[in-house]
Amino acid sequence: MKPLRLKNPKSPRSIPNIGFDHLAVVAISTPVPHLDGEYSYLATSEVKLGSLVKVPFGASETFGFVTSIESKRNDELISSLPKLKAISKIIGEYQWFDSQALLRYREIAENYGVGVFTLLNLAIPIRTNVRINQRNYDRDIEPSAAHQKFLTSRFGAGWLEPRKKILIVPALQLWEEILISILMSKKSSTLILLPTEKMIARLRTRLEALGFCEPAILNSETKIGERADIYQKLLKKEISILIGTRSAGLAPFTPERVIILDSGDSNFYEKRSPYHRVDDVDLWKNCDEIIFLSHAPTLELMAAGIPIFEDEKYSQILNQRTLSSSTANLITDIRKNIGKERQPAVLISINDLSFSSSLICSKCRNRLRCPCGFPLILKNLQDTPFCKSCQVAEDPFSCAYCSHGEFLRLQAGGEKWALTLSKNIKGAQIIISNSASNKEELIHLESDPLIVIATHGSEPLIFSRDGRYRGYDFVTILGGDYGFNSPSLNAVEELRVKWSRILSLANRDFSYKYKAIVDLDSIHIEFKRLIGRSLEDLYREPLAERKSLALPPFTAICEVEGNYDALARVRVLLSQDPLFLKAASHIYPVQPKDGVDNSDKSNFSLLLKVEESDRKQLAALLQQLIRLRSAKRLTPLKFRMNLGYL
Repeated sequence: MKPLRLKNPKSPRSIPNIGFDHLAVVAISTPVPHLDGEYSYLATSEVKLGSLVKVPFGASETFGFVTSIESKRNDELISSLPKLKAISKIIGEYQWFDSQALLRYREIAENYGVGVFTLLNLAIPIRTNVRINQRNYDRDIEPSAAHQKFLTSRFGAGWLEPRKKILIVPALQLWEEILISILMSKKSSTLILLPTEKMIARLRTRLEALGFCEPAILNSETKIGERADIYQKLLKKEISILIGTRSAGLAPFTPERVIILDSGDSNFYEKRSPYHRVDDVDLWKNCDEIIFLSHAPTLELMAAGIPIFEDEKYSQILNQRTLSSSTANLITDIRKNIGKERQPAVLISINDLSFSSSLICSKCRNRLRCPCGFPLILKNLQDTPFCKSCQVAEDPFSCAYCSHGEFLRLQAGGEKWALTLSKNIKGAQIIISNSASNKEELIHLESDPLIVIATHGSEPLIFSRDGRYRGYDFVTILGGDYGFNSPSLNAVEELRVKWSRILSLANRDFSYKYKAIVDLDSIHIEFKRLIGRSLEDLYREPLAERKSLALPPFTAICEVEGNYDALARVRVLLSQDPLFLKAASHIYPVQPKDGVDNSDKSNFSLLLKVEESDRKQLAALLQQLIRLRSAKRLTPLKFRMNLGYL
């Protein structure tokens, strides 16, 4: 009988020579999750922290990043020779991160439940010997007393004292002037994080006007060679000001000051994992100063206890008189506010461009939902609400919140409103702006009314004939009727943020009686919170309400995706874990992905909710579960953290 031979025999291991006098820990790329991790190898003195190396792994080779390197005494080295393999090759001559950046990478990886290599592979812009484009970048901006005075006039003398702070500024009007003034208020290495490339282009234009002609920029348009060059200059401390989108938060840069501009648009919040959130306060705990520029602080920032400084001139817009209106009377209210001498510019904010309908309770105005959690709809215009997820008709129907048996159907959408307004307001110029056809700037000639129907985040700026920013004469928001009545705290907060952003686009001319219209009852508690209140008071009350109900201020939501049978077993296992025995933790039923029925049971999801303080524990638990399933060759699963949009 022939001897049994392995299909993949072990590769011969050569005895390392005396040149391997260091031990290196390498985060490596592995084909299966249960082998993902960091491994020890013998190394020479040429290997540095942050080096990209090729290493033997099993019967083949792979590559990885050196996360630790230290020299060993001869006796320790000799004892490790029979056990350890040696690094095969150093790829390139560059170090890609330092110890401070590695700490941030580890923290992000732990927070999102991914391996260190996954984060390093996402962060590092180069994999092989690609030629680096050498460029010279401007390093410093000299402080200016005029800019310091400008900031003091808007935010008071004490805004510089706190290490962490929130500055409330108009969403689309003066953020460039305020950001540049902060940049030039004192000499400090600075990281500026903006939500979009368009905002970076606008900021760059303003900086070039000040003589700052070549800033270091990291975004999706930055070529790999230029990105690699910026990384190397950051590690050598040759760049003191870095501007970028979210990915710039992964650069090997620990600045003295971080400035984060919140767009106020949930469309720019990353919904994938392991993409991190750059507005996480703990992510920048090693920086001397953290500044959030926002038109409305989130509940999360409020709960963190970060001081808020409002722009005194901007707060006048937020506190102006607001009109409550029903959707049915909205057209009448707009016509009433159109003057005879000066034709106004009107903004109507909508959620969707196309026709859509929603069902709300006629009594409590909550959006109708099935016990499974998905919204109820009308199928084929029948009178019985129908769940699009579990395909169950609610007959007889009763509201889950007040047990009322009657409902209202709200139809909305930009196309519907454009047709309706064009018939009712003669001579009005009607513009539709959304992500597909975004109108960035419009010139209002004031000869005819200008009505802009825009989805959130796509509101164009209004300018006068001479090119000066003019703003909208009054603004309206649709969706308040059922949005502010939603039982979801996230939905209510998102609508408040939208409202604050829309108000920041309003004209500062107070010649009109009403500057803003929201389709919400005037006696509604949320309407009373919207008018005549400071932003700090606006957000303090919801936090106090949650505290009185023994609820955490925030919860972490995770979505696990995979086969139905696998998720059902995972649900049983997790229900026995101490983490889900807590009152605030919850495991939802396994549901078809996106509410679509799958006969093969292949595309399902499982939602998990825990307290924000237990988020890392949940991520580690799921990561361990995935590794165990991978080791047993079971059906793979994947999960996504930080799904605030749910």
